[in-house]
Amino acid sequence: MSDTHRAIVPEIPWRVRSRVSVSAATGMFANHAELSARDASTFSAALIVSSLGSVDLAVLDASRHRGARTAKLMATDDRDCVSLIFVRSGAVTVYQDGRVLRAPTGTLFALRSRATYHYSAGGRVSLVSVTSPSLALPLGLVRTLKNVTATALPDSVLTRSALAFVEAIAASINTPNGVEAKQLEQQLLLLISGLLVENFGSRQRGPTSDSSVLAAAASSIAAHSSTRGYGPRDVADDTGVDLRRLYRIFGAENVSIAELIRDTRLELIAAALTDPSNRNRFADISVRAGFTGADQAARAFRRKYGVSMSSYRSSTRP
Repeated sequence: MSDTHRAIVPEIPWRVRSRVSVSAATGMFANHAELSARDASTFSAALIVSSLGSVDLAVLDASRHRGARTAKLMATDDRDCVSLIFVRSGAVTVYQDGRVLRAPTGTLFALRSRATYHYSAGGRVSLVSVTSPSLALPLGLVRTLKNVTATALPDSVLTRSALAFVEAIAASINTPNGVEAKQLEQQLLLLISGLLVENFGSRQRGPTSDSSVLAAAASSIAAHSSTRGYGPRDVADDTGVDLRRLYRIFGAENVSIAELIRDTRLELIAAALTDPSNRNRFADISVRAGFTGADQAARAFRRKYGVSMSSYRSSTRP
């Protein structure tokens, strides 16, 4: 007999790690869904939710279950947000906006909270979701989002870079301070926009708007920050705008282009240090991330994370 429960979203601090029942898989799939399991007594799940301003990052490992965002739930929960969901392991089948997506391990796709959807996990799954308010995304993208939901995003350099960045945040053991949390929030918002614009940008209007430039710049930074010597001038060339305009657009968002490039490189280093299979020297990791050498990277890494690369590697690996 099916046992169905409603998931309610609590106030979330920086990170909440918990064992959950079928009634508490909070943070996944636009943060509000009704979940069910054929046998709720055997359902098991572990959930980690990280909150960075308006952005929620969640990691869910769960046994077989189903979920739905129904019209009834939408009537009581009118939030307008977009989720990018990555299938770490297992598989899910997702239905939204008239499309069906069978998403095996390695699939990345988007869902929106302003339309009903349902999904099923036929076995144990591990999912990562990044959820942001729709208002934080380019207006043209939001208008056409219904055309791209439940659609697999193709593999690309940007996709892999974005996922490495998200995994590094999820694996971080340090609580970010207010300034760093704001920077991470901005980077995640830019990455979400960049991923969707890169893959579905041709379906948008107003490609020269400031929000579209931000999204295109985020795509460029995520894809090319590991290139040695890459800087603001390269971002401007990639996005096809004047460097002065690029600085103005980023300045309005209180984001430094140079700092965004540096922080993206540092997140690549953090991801490499966290990976148990990565046995490369610090110098090699630093250069591959785009730094000129280990010394430059080590100073920047300590400023950002408060520890040395060696200490970070030791503390984040099993």
